[in-house]
Amino acid sequence: MPPEDVELVKSAFETWNRGEIDAFVDCTSEDVAWLEVSGRPEGGATERIGRERLREGLKSLFDAWESYYVDAERIEEAGDRILAIVREVARGRASGVEIDGRWGYLITVENGEMVRIEAYRDPAMALQMAGARG
Repeated sequence: MPPEDVELVKSAFETWNRGEIDAFVDCTSEDVAWLEVSGRPEGGATERIGRERLREGLKSLFDAWESYYVDAERIEEAGDRILAIVREVARGRASGVEIDGRWGYLITVENGEMVRIEAYRDPAMALQMAGARG
């Protein structure tokens, strides 16, 4: 895996933290697949396909939070994907509820674009999946 792929993911998370949704989305392919594999309160996995659906989902996320930040604790090659472990810190816009938790992401990069992003509420699950495939 080229080192530029890891750098792309690091850069994408930096744009995320600046609230630059369009810049984050620009790091993805037109038909990017974003999967929330685990961690949704309502249960079950969700999938968004395409830049526009990803952009809408991220806009909705940022609109719900007064502040929202992910600290990339670890971003590294994991076989044919990139593993990112992040700490998520946010405060609800309407509720004021604060969250502080961790997520694991497995990201597939092809031709300088993120083409598949799998989000795991439990970073250990992302680590396990990275080992299973990588």
